[in-house]
Amino acid sequence: MAEKKDWDSPIDENGSTPNAVLPQGEYRFVVKSLVKTVSKGAKTSGAPQAKMVLMIYDKNDETYANQIGIAIDRLTLHTETWGMVCQFFKAIGERKHGETIQPNWEEVPGASGLVKLSPHTFEGKTHMQVDAYIDPAGQQEPAKPDFD
Repeated sequence: MAEKKDWDSPIDENGSTPNAVLPQGEYRFVVKSLVKTVSKGAKTSGAPQAKMVLMIYDKNDETYANQIGIAIDRLTLHTETWGMVCQFFKAIGERKHGETIQPNWEEVPGASGLVKLSPHTFEGKTHMQVDAYIDPAGQQEPAKPDFD
């Protein structure tokens, strides 16, 4: 969402723009901001929605030193999209598989995790689209069976 800046607007970008198109793949992210809004989607119209700006980093950049892009995602609180909301809270380490939690939306800005992104073109503009949030537990090597 484009908006005006004024003379006192903080200078906070690191050379990346929202229009940076990255190859499809897995990346690290940090939630820069969250705005509570309402969905206008055909199936989810009227449902609460969290619009998030994600700062994107290389998957191997564990220090979050070099931001390489930005992605916008909307988590809609609706049965049609609830799986993605659950994925997100697992990705940021707030929920374990099978666990029921009460989400703390106020702590989402600053949260980090892994995300699968792909370029998506809509109305002639290409942006990075969130395909899935990655459960950090799923990144671990599975336990090997003991044959003794």
